[in-house]
Amino acid sequence: MLRIRTDFAACAALLLSGAARLDAQSVHGQVVEAQGGRPVAGALVVLLDDGGHQRGGVLSDAAGRFAMDAPAAGRYRLRAERVGRASTVSEPLDLRAGDAREVRLAAGGALVELQGITVEGAVKKCARPGATVQTATLWEEARKAFAAADWAENTAFRFQVAQYARSLEPGSLRVRSEERKARSATAPSPFASLSPDSLSRLGYVVRQPDGALYYGPDVRVLASPQFVEEHCFRVTAAGPEQPGMVGLAFEPVRDRRLPDIRGTIWMDRASAELRYVEYGYANLPTRVPVGDLGGRVEFERLPDGAWIVRRWRIRTPEIAVARRAAGMSTGGASGGAQVESLAGIHENGGEVTGILTGDGRPLDAPARAAIAGTLTDAATGAPVAGARVYLSGTQYAAVTDGAGGFRIDAVAEGSYAVGYVHPRLDSLPAQPRPQVVAVKPGDEARVALELPPPPRAPPTRPCASRGTPRARPGAPSRCSAWPPPRRGRGAASSTSAPGAGRAST
Repeated sequence: MLRIRTDFAACAALLLSGAARLDAQSVHGQVVEAQGGRPVAGALVVLLDDGGHQRGGVLSDAAGRFAMDAPAAGRYRLRAERVGRASTVSEPLDLRAGDAREVRLAAGGALVELQGITVEGAVKKCARPGATVQTATLWEEARKAFAAADWAENTAFRFQVAQYARSLEPGSLRVRSEERKARSATAPSPFASLSPDSLSRLGYVVRQPDGALYYGPDVRVLASPQFVEEHCFRVTAAGPEQPGMVGLAFEPVRDRRLPDIRGTIWMDRASAELRYVEYGYANLPTRVPVGDLGGRVEFERLPDGAWIVRRWRIRTPEIAVARRAAGMSTGGASGGAQVESLAGIHENGGEVTGILTGDGRPLDAPARAAIAGTLTDAATGAPVAGARVYLSGTQYAAVTDGAGGFRIDAVAEGSYAVGYVHPRLDSLPAQPRPQVVAVKPGDEARVALELPPPPRAPPTRPCASRGTPRARPGAPSRCSAWPPPRRGRGAASSTSAPGAGRAST
């Protein structure tokens, strides 16, 4: 499973003894537009050593300013990165022990072009990111966003996070049950995977005595050299669900045998901004269907230029194990062997539902889904008020108003069965089937529900009395008093008269 982070305290802060060591060396300065000198907020400023290795990094603030320490004296360069724009690299900086250098970086304004990238012009088979100009361009823009999201751990924002754990029905992915909880987080990335080194050594699925742990990639993994070394890449075409996007598909290299992931990095053609990463599992040690397993990580750029993981999910199997009886061997398995089947799918996920600045001001409101509709009487067409409409297995619910209308807001992405509760349902021989509806962020799904008419009473016949013919054996047992009582004489109703409701024999 993907390890959901339970301690959201910022973990990147380094405590230094004293205000500053006498031998520390640092670099500070400002990132500005090359044309006009306007400050650039949210640029990732990276410190590179003489060998090109990254030794530090920080996001520029609203005034374009940045500051960071160098780990040791030596020769360095600064690189300012922005998604969708060409990167800028400084002249070499020779830092001596204790130096404090100020640098002004003029960020290039050239746009990165993704509009001309086509599948026809790309290498069809999987290759290293730098094998073609097209894969290299796509990977560089994705890498920038991954790196910015990783470094954004030091942001001053506070995040409201909603997390959930679900059980899904195999195939339809309908929500069977769900548990939700809200958290306040100081780190924008609300989940963490194993380290890139551990995933490289162990794989993305780790067997344990009581089952297996499934892992997904966080931004550290996606931006790591290990991920690049162990996967190959190719350009892939967008489908109807990715309008205006271009994809960079990835899969494990051919000689990798450990459980791994394959998927696609989706980017906007116009802005070159990262939208989401979706993935499934490869080389799994199980025979159950794996098509619905895997995950999705959605990214978003904040107004200050920082990148965060806005939504995420990971789906892992709920496997049932049964022992095949001796003599029932199939598919080459010996009699009495254990047989695995997919009993359900477990989904862990969540989203950042709100962002607050350091002084508590709300920064944004993400798009949420809603399910709305009406409940009417099937017999009369009249609206049904006061019924409780719910999404099966969850805490989402609403009560219909005087017009029979209902609306359930702030619904997480998923496929739900919509049901309702009304006193009339108690008298029906069978309950109406819930309607299944699927929603995504920003959707408003409409549902028209109908309350079945009340059951029709069976026909009645006069009770056998005063010379009327007796009912045949096996005839309907319901009868009415005969002759009918006269009005105004205080006669009891037919249901309370002696013999009412009992067939004559």
